[in-house]
Amino acid sequence: MSKTEPVLQEEYKGYIVKVLIDGFGVDSPREWSNLGHMVCFHRRDNYGDKHEFDTPSDLYDFFKEHKVVKLPIYMYDHSGVALSTGNGYPFNDPWDAGQLGYIYATYEEIRKEYGIKHVTQSIIERSKGIERRGRDL
Repeated sequence: MSKTEPVLQEEYKGYIVKVLIDGFGVDSPREWSNLGHMVCFHRRDNYGDKHEFDTPSDLYDFFKEHKVVKLPIYMYDHSGVALSTGNGYPFNDPWDAGQLGYIYATYEEIRKEYGIKHVTQSIIERSKGIERRGRDL
């Protein structure tokens, strides 16, 4: 069966309804639009990208040594999981929510992404938008 052949086809109220396999559903946007690195620390589950940091302290040391644009990643875990980035704590729950990690991009990666020599404040804000949405503006 090809990706264009329907898995199921029925007539409903004068319409032909076709169920097709989504050939793009297996791709993650992180594979083709990945300016930021999601570094998460969770004791039970793996969130974010694979990384070499053993502890949050290792990540903080990396931030001290490199110029980066970063946003905190917050998680709410109660009957489902919600992730949020931003500069303020987004969840009103001290027991089922907390900071999970960071998403960051180095200045070097930002310069390469935009083809620029200098990272300006407007470029920083633009790159934060990419990190929040995972796509270019």
